[in-house]
Amino acid sequence: MNKFKKYLKLTILVCIIVSNLTVISAAEEKTNLELIEQLGVIKGEGNGLTEEYLSKENKRWQVALISLRLVGKYDEAIEYKGNDNFSDADQVIWTPARTALAYLKAHPNLGWDGIGNNAFNPNENMTVKGYYKVMLEVLGYKQDADFDWDEVFEFAEKLGIKSARKSEKLTIRDIANISVEVLNAETKDGIKFMDTLTKGDVEENDEPVKTVITETIPKDDVKPTISEARAVTGTVVAVTFDTRNIDEDTLVAENFLINNNVTVTSVEIDEDAMEKEENADKTIVNLTVEGLKVGIAYTVKSTGVASCEGSVADSGDSKYIFAGKEGKVNNANVKPTIRYAEAVTGTIVAVVFDTRNIDKDTLLVENFSIDRNVTVTSVEIDEDAMEKEKYEGKTVVNLTVTGLKQGRAYTLRVTGVASCEGLVMDDSKKVFAGRG
Repeated sequence: MNKFKKYLKLTILVCIIVSNLTVISAAEEKTNLELIEQLGVIKGEGNGLTEEYLSKENKRWQVALISLRLVGKYDEAIEYKGNDNFSDADQVIWTPARTALAYLKAHPNLGWDGIGNNAFNPNENMTVKGYYKVMLEVLGYKQDADFDWDEVFEFAEKLGIKSARKSEKLTIRDIANISVEVLNAETKDGIKFMDTLTKGDVEENDEPVKTVITETIPKDDVKPTISEARAVTGTVVAVTFDTRNIDEDTLVAENFLINNNVTVTSVEIDEDAMEKEENADKTIVNLTVEGLKVGIAYTVKSTGVASCEGSVADSGDSKYIFAGKEGKVNNANVKPTIRYAEAVTGTIVAVVFDTRNIDKDTLLVENFSIDRNVTVTSVEIDEDAMEKEKYEGKTVVNLTVTGLKQGRAYTLRVTGVASCEGLVMDDSKKVFAGRG
């Protein structure tokens, strides 16, 4: 397993130790949580089985993936090639999860036959009764044949599945307890369920069988967002995301866009950079690109980069402006200069520089001042404006100000703004008319 998977996802080992068809010695001595964690059905979110984690609810599609791990069908499900799926499967953004739903539709014996009318309702929270029903069908029993919906709890209790029947919501703790009860329950054929997971062409002295599964228990609010980007060379752009909860299958060239006719040809995870202490909670990828030029500012956007649970940030939220490099950047002797300034409203002053080769970190409030008791309170790059043709090759920043009055002339003074190569602009002034 590569370093990225180790960093980015929780590695879950479902380890069925086969020796005379027994499963994990002394399992009875372990608590339900310890056992189910060892089996890899649940793993936590990086801090073990905390109380906060154990108290969480999960959406139907997330619980479906947990159940697939329990029965040892996860790998087979996410690699399924069938195209027939539930009508609302596209509500799940993460591609492997959508694939797993198609697998479940094709294998109704696993208990996930949807809610009717070819729908799955994937983003609703899973109920206790619903999970009981799924587990009963995993054991080979069928609703409306062996049990009715109204007697799910009573039927399950006869099989020893009873720990969560009084729970008002299905939590991770409930899933752990129910799962252990299911492992020890008898199938409709009279075989203990855990024994069915080890059957096959097994010799008495066979080595332990291990199934490796890579999956993350949900962290619903994570949407991978670009937090930094920089041109390393004229052909490589390093992009940093603010999380390690990223589905690496979505880190592909087509999910990255750079303006000004730059083409992204490949994406590679920078494992060495991610080993540094300052990058402990970040994902760093190197984009191989064509078309960068020095002295031009570019905007890189991610579209479709998803968390392991399928959450995707809007491209408007996941973008970053960086300065291009081309060949020997020591020839880029560019000092930023102001082209003009204008009051857009009574509280916004737009400042236009004649280059995009500007170090963003020098666009600070203290580097901008306006006379006549006007106060600059914030500075923000106007990325939307910079995408317009009239601002090609220019940098536009919006100053939020207080104290402007209609009909008065003001002088803007800018100091300390520098190029990406460290060349500081000359002390510059521009006169503009105020707005009330």
